[in-house]
Amino acid sequence: MATLSSLRSSPQHQTQLSQLCGSKQLFRDRYKIIRALGRGGFGVTFLARDATLPSAPLCVIKQLCPKVHNPVILQKACERFEREAKTLSQLGSHAQIPQLLDYFQRNGEFYLVQEYVRGSTLVKEIKNHGPQSELCG
Repeated sequence: MATLSSLRSSPQHQTQLSQLCGSKQLFRDRYKIIRALGRGGFGVTFLARDATLPSAPLCVIKQLCPKVHNPVILQKACERFEREAKTLSQLGSHAQIPQLLDYFQRNGEFYLVQEYVRGSTLVKEIKNHGPQSELCG
């Protein structure tokens, strides 16, 4: 049986959101998927627009893709997802943390929608400026 990480890194693993990138079709009748931002150990992150709001603001959709059939692993993934959503919600609108806008499950996959924060990634910052101490900033 394939592991969770091998399924995510597999080029054959096409998510519904990746198929919607650049199309006019909305995800959940709300989100216009613009492009993939990154792929990590638990899923894929996409840049999107919330088409239901007047200003159609940018947002980020984090998709957790637990394509496994083991109920124990699936339950742990669900618990982790719920914990992350609750933690983000409790943090509210802290200036250093993107605000949680929505979260839901669909077809065995989990989604977190957060505000989009412009800027460079940590990888780009380290590449351009080198490692920083926790005292910088």
